[in-house]
Amino acid sequence: MADAFARALAACQPGTWRAYNVGSGQPRSIADVIRTVETITGRSVRRRHAPPAQEPAYLAADPTRIHNELGWQPTFSTLEQIITDAASAAVGQ
Repeated sequence: MADAFARALAACQPGTWRAYNVGSGQPRSIADVIRTVETITGRSVRRRHAPPAQEPAYLAADPTRIHNELGWQPTFSTLEQIITDAASAAVGQ
């Protein structure tokens, strides 16, 4: 995120704006996230089941514009890396 933000700031032109999606472009489900958290932390995640909410069938960031215009690539954006980093930060608190 920091690299994408720095690149966007460096590309700023007075009086103009651009919007960029910053993400891996790979959709993940809540089940994927829970399974990965449990695998990485070795702890189970408590679940509460409720009626399903109205959500899009498919939702993922499309980082094509930021890649093409600013050369940004998602370097540390795998779900495993994000959760490992978050778990390490939580332990350090």
